[in-house]
Amino acid sequence: MDISVSRIFYLAKQKGISTAFLNTLINAYPGKIEKWKQGSLAPSYHELTAIANFFNVPIDYLLGNVNDPSPIARAVPDNGTEKKLPAKAGSYICIVERTGAERRIPVPDDKLDRLVRLLEAGLPELFE
Repeated sequence: MDISVSRIFYLAKQKGISTAFLNTLINAYPGKIEKWKQGSLAPSYHELTAIANFFNVPIDYLLGNVNDPSPIARAVPDNGTEKKLPAKAGSYICIVERTGAERRIPVPDDKLDRLVRLLEAGLPELFE
């Protein structure tokens, strides 16, 4: 098992994420993750990116280039140049950060069902 796969499973175990959920996260066929474990297949760049984004770790951590899984701080402009969202849009994800700042992320209509499935699989307590 290569370093990226072992780190993916380490993060999944920490968060209580199942192999089935990982399959859903990357939209993989059944058995793909088993092939990762066996070493007969490696995750693609797009799969690693999706997993890094989900676990909020740098992709370099998954690749073994760094040993610190802390997310890279991204500077957000605070000078009024931040792009304003249209008043009437489809669906959004609203994230309230620890600082109290709120971000609204637009979700394309064609991705909404997949997003809901991922949330239901990964955070079932949200839907109780």
